[in-house]
Amino acid sequence: MAQRVQCYNSAMARNPFAPPGAEVADPVSQQLPVPPQVKLACQMIIATLVVGIITLFPGVREPAAGDAEVPFLFTLVLVVVFGGLTLLLASRILQGRNWARWAMLVYLGAGWALAGPSLADDFYLSPIAAIIDAISIPVEAVACWMLFTGAGAQWFAALAAGRTRNGR
Repeated sequence: MAQRVQCYNSAMARNPFAPPGAEVADPVSQQLPVPPQVKLACQMIIATLVVGIITLFPGVREPAAGDAEVPFLFTLVLVVVFGGLTLLLASRILQGRNWARWAMLVYLGAGWALAGPSLADDFYLSPIAAIIDAISIPVEAVACWMLFTGAGAQWFAALAAGRTRNGR
């Protein structure tokens, strides 16, 4: 009986259907830590998003004369879509994705181009919303500057060098 058990155990050890014993995953790469400058830049962008939501409350941003009131559901959909995009890009930046850094710059730049021309009129119609916008635009600009200069630029360059060296 003991011989049968031994044969059974040795047969199980040589299972031809077992997965290979070799490591098949990509090697674990040494991930560089996220610099505090990049973390702060992403926090600044997310903070302007959160504060900017205040301007969407009824009575804070008044429509210009002749403009129709925007339905709440439409506003909610825009907040979810663009807020989600901002959070997605910020999370990808923190993961070291260079494309996300450039996408964030283009995305925020488009917002600045849309908000900038109406800023003077907004001070007259909705002073609170205009002040929030007037503060948010330079904060976002500084955050982008932090992503593209100093420790931020060095970190993304080091990550890119590591990816090309590893063949990824």
